[in-house]
Amino acid sequence: MSVHKYLIGIGGSGAKAVEAFLHLKAAGYGNPGNPTHLAVIDPDGSNWNLQTMYQTLLKYRDVQKILQIDNNSKDESFPLFGTRFEIQEKRSGSSDDIGSMVWSPVEHEDASLNLIFAQDRITDIEGQLFKTLYTEEEMTEKLKYGFKGHPGIGSLLISKEFRPELDPEDIDRIPERDRDRVSYWSRLLGKQSRINNIIADGSDEVRIMIVGSIFGGTGAAGVPTIVKKIHNLYSEAIQDGRIKLGLILLLPYFKFIRSSSGMQDGQLYAEADDFILNSRYALRYYKEAGLTDYVNSIYVLGDNHYEDMDFAVGGSEQKNKALIAETLAAVAVDHFYNAGIENNKNLFYANRGGTVDMDETGQKVDIKEIPYGDELRKAMLDMVRFGIVYNKFSALMKEITANFKLRQQHPWSTGYFRELKSNWRHKASDADRNRVRDEMAVIESYLDRYLDWTDDITDRLNILNRTKMRDMRQTTAEFNLGDLVGDDSEKLTWRDIQMKVRDTGGKGREKGINQLCKAIYDIVRLS
Repeated sequence: MSVHKYLIGIGGSGAKAVEAFLHLKAAGYGNPGNPTHLAVIDPDGSNWNLQTMYQTLLKYRDVQKILQIDNNSKDESFPLFGTRFEIQEKRSGSSDDIGSMVWSPVEHEDASLNLIFAQDRITDIEGQLFKTLYTEEEMTEKLKYGFKGHPGIGSLLISKEFRPELDPEDIDRIPERDRDRVSYWSRLLGKQSRINNIIADGSDEVRIMIVGSIFGGTGAAGVPTIVKKIHNLYSEAIQDGRIKLGLILLLPYFKFIRSSSGMQDGQLYAEADDFILNSRYALRYYKEAGLTDYVNSIYVLGDNHYEDMDFAVGGSEQKNKALIAETLAAVAVDHFYNAGIENNKNLFYANRGGTVDMDETGQKVDIKEIPYGDELRKAMLDMVRFGIVYNKFSALMKEITANFKLRQQHPWSTGYFRELKSNWRHKASDADRNRVRDEMAVIESYLDRYLDWTDDITDRLNILNRTKMRDMRQTTAEFNLGDLVGDDSEKLTWRDIQMKVRDTGGKGREKGINQLCKAIYDIVRLS
């Protein structure tokens, strides 16, 4: 049976979990399987975390094109970038901007509850009801930066705009300018999606994972609303196992201190002091509302060490580092897609190890404390080693294409890239040089982001020496990859690697960037 995968990240934490999943799959973690369909819900499209996640996806897909990776089977000799990711096309057939992946329940950046109610022409009685339920600040607040820790606003709008049940006839009655946004979920998950054909055939299975925090605004608003709507639409298919729902609930794992420098226009903001109380009430609500009866697997993740974050209400100023809880969420997503799931409920848990596994502050997390930690450690370390070394070769290629005389010092360049050779039959053109340089730079750009992400994660996840990793990324001098983990027995220096790459460059028929990447990975990967 083939499994069709959908991943929905809700809010900032959901988007960061999606990015973590991208990085783990880039590193070859888990099995690729069928393509994973990605979507994120957040009204704050200018948020740095969202923009970074989307740019990461674009870079990932560019790397796949350059390396000509188009299948979904794991190549053990080069498992990197093996998973395909798909995003929703617009009705016109294009998928070339962030709106193809990030959906907002808010029509435009000037929207507020007052404006939305005025457009919907609510009755006087309805207006009085809303004034009873919402404060004046909540009614007038502009929603361009999200719901600012007020899930009551978000749940109303998401419930109103998240409409997977729409038929084509319903969409035809929607003004043209709104059709892409309003019909988004019907085309991705609902009556116009491939899911209908899959469950009608009955031979395959659909797994939908939803991830979001329950202590803030967008995630807390979206998680229960979306789970209920998907369940209502596909209750029969969920009951008989053709569709399986997974849910990752992120408990508090960071905090911030409010400051005027992080404020945007408006008066509302999230209060970190309320995170625990918000989570307690959310969990109670999920149980009392029967939400846990709708899903097959639930993963509840948090961190008793709260990371200090800079305060920002939203927009480009909300630039949060990657954190361990989001990486654990990515591990949980992969587990949900690949684990055997019965129709009854499944509970998975992991907890901190004993004091032997911790540093004296309890802040460092040992890889042994993480489910499937050995596999995670190997995938991340292999990718770090590959990234550091590949980027050195990419930097050399920039020098070589700027000064062709350097080819003699670096014979691997012509060994792998025959178009850079010059002889009486062929002269390397500027176009050849630029193409090789630019393709290598695209992969370097993704790997830079991966290494930055790993640098954030390893602030607390104890799998390598961050200082050594930073030094290796910056240095132009000799280094030994064994120093990444303090392995004195491993001697794999930059000089050794260059010699091995040089020696393999002239062998075999396969050439090009594709084979260069495979050769580097084969040399640096851990046994």
